[in-house]
Amino acid sequence: MISRSLEKQPFRIFRPLYQAAGLLCFLSAFTLLPAQTAPFLPLREIQPGMKCTGRTIFKGNQIEGFQGEIIGVLKNIGPNQNAIVARLSGGVLQKAGIFAGMSGSPVYINDRLIGAVAWSIPFLTEPIAGITPIQEMMDEFKTGTTGTTATIKIGSSRYGGWNAFKKNTDPFRWAERAFPGRSAANEVQWLGLPFSPQVSPAAFQTIATPLVLSGFDSRAIQHFGPQLRSLGLMPMRGGSQGAPGPVRQDTDLQAGSTIAVSLVTGDMDFSASGTVTYRDGKTIYAFGHPFLQLGPTDMPFSKAQVLEILPSLESSMKLSVGTELAGTIKQDRATGIMGVIGETAGLIPVTIDIINERQLKRSFKYAVMNDRFLTPLLLNFTIYNTLISTEKALGYNTLQMKGRITLEGQPEIQLEQTFSSSGEAPIGVSLAVAIPVNYLLACGYENLRLKQVYLEVHSYDDVRNVRLDRIWYDRTEVGPGEEVLLHLFLKKENGEEMEEAYPLKIPEDVPSGTMQVVVADGESMERFESRETPQDFIPRDLAQVVKLVNSLKRNDRVYVRLYRRETGAAMGAEGLPGLPPSIYSLMQSARTRGGVEPLPITSYMEYELPAMDYVIEGMKSFTIKVRR
Repeated sequence: MISRSLEKQPFRIFRPLYQAAGLLCFLSAFTLLPAQTAPFLPLREIQPGMKCTGRTIFKGNQIEGFQGEIIGVLKNIGPNQNAIVARLSGGVLQKAGIFAGMSGSPVYINDRLIGAVAWSIPFLTEPIAGITPIQEMMDEFKTGTTGTTATIKIGSSRYGGWNAFKKNTDPFRWAERAFPGRSAANEVQWLGLPFSPQVSPAAFQTIATPLVLSGFDSRAIQHFGPQLRSLGLMPMRGGSQGAPGPVRQDTDLQAGSTIAVSLVTGDMDFSASGTVTYRDGKTIYAFGHPFLQLGPTDMPFSKAQVLEILPSLESSMKLSVGTELAGTIKQDRATGIMGVIGETAGLIPVTIDIINERQLKRSFKYAVMNDRFLTPLLLNFTIYNTLISTEKALGYNTLQMKGRITLEGQPEIQLEQTFSSSGEAPIGVSLAVAIPVNYLLACGYENLRLKQVYLEVHSYDDVRNVRLDRIWYDRTEVGPGEEVLLHLFLKKENGEEMEEAYPLKIPEDVPSGTMQVVVADGESMERFESRETPQDFIPRDLAQVVKLVNSLKRNDRVYVRLYRRETGAAMGAEGLPGLPPSIYSLMQSARTRGGVEPLPITSYMEYELPAMDYVIEGMKSFTIKVRR
């Protein structure tokens, strides 16, 4: 089955780095001053008792004012971060309090911008907010506004290298190892996203970001909800107003406007809302706190319409939908996010075709953000959601998956697996795509460009598992170039037996002597290889990474390997089996250290037998003698 990249520890897929927010002031509670003339009020001049005003949207597209009074300044609320504390009033604040989606709302004293609403304390009976100082927000973006996200090289302890990636290719078992004590059928995980520590309700914390999931099944949201909330997001099932169309170059976004930042668009939409703090020409600053701590990023954002503020005793939230596509978020750092109006984000198109037993075909098209940490997670979530929304999520079913990952300047990654179980098959399909993508992106090659993901899934309403019960072969001694007739006896779960026969030709160049033959399903053969060749191959370039991923074995066919135990070596990702002792000793001489690993076996032949309509499990071996 397609690989699981990590055996002993779950993936951690986001790293703290944050971004800024900004400003724009107004002359009165209802009149905005142009952004270019809006001065900032330094933090040192802010005193308790000062009156302040703010701007946000409570409903529709109309920016409205609210009022407040400064309580004081909290120093070092975070590393080198301060917060202005204010008691706010006006609009729906007395009823709803500080609500999710209000993040980034600009606050002014005497028409001078002091910062963005960004912090709150849950369960307070009055709207007291923490405000991120505007100068700290702007300073965050003076440097480090270009670049790429951090990379993890193959072979690091985080990803465990190639062998850790391919050692166990069953996504179900990988999920159970990564999350012990949880059934893969009942708990879908985001490739090991760690949970954040619980924050005390009596402490200031960044305001949660509303995350509206359009086109998502409630069961998928329930499964992934804890992980989303651990990121500071407040997921809820909602809708959208359809495709937003091309990016607008003349959007009227200003301080106090609501924006929706999208991680997924199309037939499924995955958008988080917040408020613009400041606009400077084509550049906007928003949120006042990090969104996902991504650092440099590339996420589309839209102008949004607020449908309603939903009051809640725990945490009220803004319900909004994106309208016109406005630009791209380029930075996500400690004090907010920064975007550029008119730019188009580079998303990865994803297409899923699902064909059921009645040959009814349904197509789903969407696009996910291109990010080395988040893309695998988003694929996992969206593919799983697509499958449980259209096919059986309970009871026995079989999903046969074929797909491809298109890369720029490289051969396609071919995906082909079958999953048959009670309720777990959608998990297997989603992980069978997400895990290879995670491995590819984690390699750190700057020339890697994901262009497209395509998936075709055939669904059947029965279980199709067979076990390799026994084998029979017609001869124990054979010459080079001759054939051995191999009979496979496969047993279904109901006890019914199937028999398949295949002629296996012995290669002409096989030396005489005793040979071992192993017959196994794809997963068992991968484990055999990892056990017999335990060294961690380090690919030399992206082309070799693609080749290695494409070499993964399938779980709907049987593999046959002819091998002998004799000395060999591996250099990098290349195997050199059957080395004469003198050559191996030379490679391991006193002047050579590293780069050479011993190989205990030499493989002379491997056959991949034709695909079956079943998931196969089992491993058998026997010995034959090759004569000259």
